[in-house]
Amino acid sequence: MDPSKELPPGILPVPKDSGLETPDDRRREVRTPHKAVLVMPYGEGVSSGFEEANLADCSRRGVGLILARPLRPGLHLFLKLKLTTIALVVYSIKHCRPIDEGFRIGADFCGVIGSDADRASSADVILAALLST
Repeated sequence: MDPSKELPPGILPVPKDSGLETPDDRRREVRTPHKAVLVMPYGEGVSSGFEEANLADCSRRGVGLILARPLRPGLHLFLKLKLTTIALVVYSIKHCRPIDEGFRIGADFCGVIGSDADRASSADVILAALLST
């Protein structure tokens, strides 16, 4: 916790090594950095093919991508991924902000388009596939 932030009377700071989350902890899960994926945005007013993106981080619930162009929140995108076959993992874009390398996009997992086995893939299977790309 930042010592410059004052806490209300009677509230003690949580030590960083306590293993407990503080109100400043926004992430629900640990993110694992990784790179190189193919994505295709889709939605109203979007006409696009697959394009390369950097997978900045990933978790069981979502991905952080770096793209050369911005994508507006509310759009969806396909992320091409090898599960039992090649499948399209669907994500909903939650935020997009400019960074030095392009645009940082955060997206939440929505589902899988693919074979019956791919559609039944657990979040752990999808995370493992993301990490192996």
